[in-house]
Order: sequence, then structure tokens, then C-alpha cells
Amino acid sequence: MGYAGAATFNGGPGIPKNPVTYLVSAYCANFGKQNPTRTTSFNIDDPEPMLACLVNRGHPLSINALQAAVWMYTDGIPLSRMKEKFDVTAEDWDSALKVFHQCDKELLSKQKASGNTHNAIPDPVGNIVRGMTRRK
Repeated sequence: MGYAGAATFNGGPGIPKNPVTYLVSAYCANFGKQNPTRTTSFNIDDPEPMLACLVNRGHPLSINALQAAVWMYTDGIPLSRMKEKFDVTAEDWDSALKVFHQCDKELLSKQKASGNTHNAIPDPVGNIVRGMTRRK
């Protein structure tokens, strides 16, 4: 589930050599894994386009709704299974689904414009989404 907290990052190209503290929000990208904690470490890499879109478009969502949107993409799980792990309301689910579809449509449009092909992925409500391939 989503976690917001402080993180210290030590140096790197274009980054101060002295430790600097950043405030980050992190979301679990694998439904089957444990939720991140204050001691969970991670690397900062270029984001996957779909995850970046979900976070950018989902910034007004609740933490649970944005987490649901991430799991819709990474795991393609339905609301009933998601509720086994954490409390997501019908309103959160609907908001997450809306952002999920907006991002899928946006990225599909970009792919078509660039001539890239793509695979259909199962939609969390059982339909077929003509867009991004689900992350493996």
C-alpha cells in the first residue's frame, strides 16, 4: 500500500555530495509482496510510462485509490481480491479505474502516433483494454 516518508540519498551525478533528505511517496508494484516500510530500500530509475502516468494523473486520488490503480496495471486484479489485502472503497475503485483508463488511452494514442504496436491487457473489470501490456 502507499507510503510517504523521508528518504536520504547520497550523491551521484548532478546531485549534492552531502546527504540530502527528500520526501517521497512509494506504492507497492507487486500485489503479492509485503507493503513498503520505513526500512524498505529502492532504486530511483526512469519510471515506466504507465506508472508515471498513473502517479501524475492520480495525484488528487486517495492513497488507497492510487494504490488500486497501480495494482490494476501491475497485477490486473479485481476489486474483490484487492479488498483481501487492504480497505479500498467502491469510490476509490471507481476513481482508480477512471485514471487507469485515462492513462491507457493516453499511452495507446502515443504508441499509435509513433507507430509502435502493443498487446491487449485484461481490464480489472473483465473487459479488454486496447493499450499497454501489463507489467510482468
